Amino acid sequence: GHLNFSHRKLSDEKPWDLDIPYHTFRTKDMLEVVPGEKMDLSFALLPVSVKLPAGYRLSIAIAGQDKDTFMPYGRDQDPELFIFRQAGASFVELPVINSANK
Repeated sequence: GHLNFSHRKLSDEKPWDLDIPYHTFRTKDMLEVVPGEKMDLSFALLPVSVKLPAGYRLSIAIAGQDKDTFMPYGRDQDPELFIFRQAGASFVELPVINSANK
């Protein structure tokens, strides 16, 4: 999938009944992207077919692979991605299935 940071605004007007972040992608909902400024970006990674047993580890890689498919906006240099670790740290929220709901 493709999500431009300018379309990071979340909307409560969801066309479906799923509890996941929804972006309208409307021009009126676009937010300015300021290079070097911290931005919050929420999106869903829908489950496929993997259930991790207790004690397993999950590795997440963030990479851009569509440079020849999608045009970059307004910059003639490679984009930078920063992961914050202290105050306001980046995080991944994962669903937990308790043993009673197997």
